Amino acid sequence: MSAAVELRIGCVGYSYDFWVGPFYPRHTPQSEFLKLYSKVFDLVEIDSTFYTIPPPATIRSWRDSVPDSFSFAAKLPRVITHENAMRPTREALDRFYRSIGELRPKVATLLVQLPPFLHQDDGMERVLAFLDG
Repeated sequence: MSAAVELRIGCVGYSYDFWVGPFYPRHTPQSEFLKLYSKVFDLVEIDSTFYTIPPPATIRSWRDSVPDSFSFAAKLPRVITHENAMRPTREALDRFYRSIGELRPKVATLLVQLPPFLHQDDGMERVLAFLDG
């Protein structure tokens, strides 16, 4: 007997100018990319959250551009994972959670990209402490 599996298909990002023509109709404004993307895919990885914590208004615009069945995978910001080496400040976590909270209930996954300097010997301890806290 096999269990039912929910499979979602998506890309890392949706806002690529070189997709205009091959994927998005020509002359599509960037403000319409996510809405059109969500007609084909039901998931997108938001890679930009790794580089900066977006303001809640940006997150709300993403949420409002897609159907209820659409999901987001958001990457934890590098200020948490890399700059603080998985020992994030409460302020950074609070800002990220407040911002990404605007996507509820459409956040399917939070992705953690670990820095290359985080070695197995002390890295797993930090990751587990982070997840536990």
